[in-house]
Order: sequence, then structure tokens, then C-alpha cells
Amino acid sequence: MSRCTRDIDSFVAGRLEWAPSLSNVPDTGAAHLRSASGVSVKIQLLSARGRPVWPTELRELEQRYSDVPSAELLVPTLPAFVAGKTATWHNRRASRDMWDLWALNGIGAIDGAAGALYRRYGPTNRLPNPQLFDRAPDEGDWNAQLAG
Repeated sequence: MSRCTRDIDSFVAGRLEWAPSLSNVPDTGAAHLRSASGVSVKIQLLSARGRPVWPTELRELEQRYSDVPSAELLVPTLPAFVAGKTATWHNRRASRDMWDLWALNGIGAIDGAAGALYRRYGPTNRLPNPQLFDRAPDEGDWNAQLAG
């Protein structure tokens, strides 16, 4: 049993089942963690080897419950998240990445700072060209990844 599996089991009440086991999933795949009640979470763990180190910042987590202590998490900066998400779209063209980019555009997050980071850490050493966005995701793929 992996450390991640033990940690999750210790925080969640009830029986949990991995399908498939995390140890049998390559970093390009995902596993599902399912509870006895039928709740399922799709999890993908990626190796950091060979990946760019995008700029990060420490952010305080928004707590929903008053009896939970405050906590911070190291996360990509907003421009780094935009640039990284664009690089991910470049590599796999997954519908969920396009949806994320659409939402990021809606909050004005696609800007010069994100472009500079994409040029520096992205796969092409330049800004994305229009051909990167000339093909919409397949409708079946869109529904499979984003339907509720």
C-alpha cells in the first residue's frame, strides 16, 4: 500500500477502494478512489522528473468549517497556471484543458505575464500560435470529460 493510499485512508471514514491500484498506474493514467457509498474521485499522480518548475506561491486555503485549523498550500501563480494549462493543451488537447483555458480567459488571466512564462517554460519557446487552437475537441470527448 502506498503512502498516499494510507494517508487518504486515515482521513476518510469507511472503506475505500482503488481501481486500479495506484502502484499499477503510469503517470499518464489515472485511478479512481471509490467509497462504499459510491462516491468516486479520479486521481492522477505525476512525476516531477523532466517537468518545468513553474513559479509558485504560498496561498492560504479557504476553510469551510470553523473548527478546522488554517492551512497553506504551495500552488502555481495564476500566470504560471495559465501558461502550464496552455502547455498541457499543446501536449494532449484534452477537452478539460480547453474548458479551463476558456474559464481562465473569462477572469482575464490570459495576459502578458502568462505569455512570458509560456515562452520560457512551454514546449515551443515562443507564444502559442493560432494553429494551437484551430481544432475544437470532439463532442464525444467533450461530453465524456465534462458531463456531470
